Amino acid sequence: MQTQNRPPCRSSKASRGVLLIEILVALAIVAVLGCLVLPAFQQMLREYRLRVAAQDLSSQIAWTRSEALRRSGRVTLRFTPLSDCPNGLPAGAKYCGWRIYQEADGQLLHQHLLPRGIHISEVNSAGGDDVNFTGSDMDAIPGLGIKSFVLSAEGASGDRASRILCMSSGGRVRIAAAGECKA
Repeated sequence: MQTQNRPPCRSSKASRGVLLIEILVALAIVAVLGCLVLPAFQQMLREYRLRVAAQDLSSQIAWTRSEALRRSGRVTLRFTPLSDCPNGLPAGAKYCGWRIYQEADGQLLHQHLLPRGIHISEVNSAGGDDVNFTGSDMDAIPGLGIKSFVLSAEGASGDRASRILCMSSGGRVRIAAAGECKA
């Protein structure tokens, strides 16, 4: 009789698979790393949403200006008051979005609500909070001057991030790096 050369049966640790304790240690490491990364991810997401909201407002102001020129009439961007906001807003919030109207007939051209957690906390202007454009003469509207808009977002820990938009008397908008808007 011939004997076959078979590998011996191995009952070593490598052939048994993964132990429950190894899985639990791996899960604990993943949980700790998740707790370390989550606050930074939330802050990054809040900053992104705030930047997008600032870009939306900037583009809507440009659109309002172009609509006034196209329609040869007065078009107004009016901020949505808190009483018309569907979501609760933090203290210090002033507006939660905007509406764009054609002044001749009061027709609503566009409406925009900011994402939850983002709000307009300040509008600085001598001529009121509305942004008005006419189709023929931009300087004919009293109080247009330099305007600034502050969009804010509150963090879970109470910290606040904000973006400042500056609008010149001609209607050009830029997002300010920091501080006040200058002529």
